[in-house]
Amino acid sequence: MRTPAVMYFCDEASQRGEAYLCLGGLALELDHAIEMEEKILSIRSECGVVGEVKWSKAKSRRDSPQRRYAAFLREACERRQAHLHLLFAPMERYRHALSGPIDTVSKLFYQLILHRAIRYYGCNSRIHVRPDNGECTEGLSRFLCPLNKAGDETYGARNALAKIEPSCSATSASRHFLQLLDVSMGALTAIRNERFSGQNFPSFKAELATEIWEMWGRPDLSRNTPIGESAFNIWNIRPGWSG
Repeated sequence: MRTPAVMYFCDEASQRGEAYLCLGGLALELDHAIEMEEKILSIRSECGVVGEVKWSKAKSRRDSPQRRYAAFLREACERRQAHLHLLFAPMERYRHALSGPIDTVSKLFYQLILHRAIRYYGCNSRIHVRPDNGECTEGLSRFLCPLNKAGDETYGARNALAKIEPSCSATSASRHFLQLLDVSMGALTAIRNERFSGQNFPSFKAELATEIWEMWGRPDLSRNTPIGESAFNIWNIRPGWSG
C-alpha cells in the first residue's frame, strides 16, 4: 500500500552565461502542503509581500522574505517535511549543436525526475511533478510514460508518476512552493558558480547567498552527497552519464 502522494516541484537556474546550470527539486508529501503553505502565507504577510518572492528579486532589507523563505525551507528539511535536491550540470561541456540547449535541459529534467523523484519516492507514493513552466519544461508531459517505464525497470517503481504538469510560478496553485524552491536554489547556484568574483554582483546578494549557504552547513557544492541522503542531495552530473 502506498503512502500519501508526493508533490515534486522543480525549476532551473543559470541556464545561460555561467558555468553550471542548476535544476532543483522540492519534494513534500501532500499531507504537509496545507501546513507549509499556511506558513509561507504568514511570512508573506509579515514581510508585506504582494508579488513573487524570487531570488532574482531580492533587495537589501532587514525583513527580507528571501531570507525567511530560505530559513523555513531549511527547517522543513530538518523536520523531514520537505526534501531539496540540486542537480548541477556543466553546460559548456554539452554538445548543444546536436539538439540545442533547450532540449539538453529537458533531458536533464528527465534525469532529475527519474533518479531523484522516482528513485526516492516512486516505490511507496504516487508522484505529482510540477515544473515551473517555460521553454525547457513545456514538453515534459510527453515523458510521463517513458519515465514510468524507466522507473519500473530501474527502481521497481510501477506507475510512479501520476502527472507532470508545468505550472506558472506567479499565478498557479503551485506558485508558493515554486518560489520557495527558487530562493534557495538561486542562492546556492550563485555560490556554485562563484558569482561573487565579478564586479557587478550586489554586495547584499553576496551576503544573503552566503547566509543561505551557511544555513545548510556550508556544503561543498562541487561534491556529490551520498545517494542515500534524500533530505538534501547535491548531484553534479557529467555529460554522457546514465544510470
